[in-house]
Amino acid sequence: MDEFYQKQTELGQGPFDLAIQEYGNIEAVFMVLEDNPGLDLLANVPAGTTVRFRHAPPSDVVTDGETMQFMRRNEVRVNNAQFV
Repeated sequence: MDEFYQKQTELGQGPFDLAIQEYGNIEAVFMVLEDNPGLDLLANVPAGTTVRFRHAPPSDVVTDGETMQFMRRNEVRVNNAQFV
């Protein structure tokens, strides 16, 4: 099995949204950036961008396992974009 899986972003999602959505913790944002070098910490990701996520984050990365599994199992999308 591959170490990573992929998902496409939706309009307005940024790296912080993706960290919460896939790992259950905003502190995983740096792992999201490490695994996806084209992303910018402070910028929204273009809609439809394919982003890689780890099936099992390393033990030294802070995640919330219960929240992570809930979000993945229910395919919860996190999007905190504010459009004016």
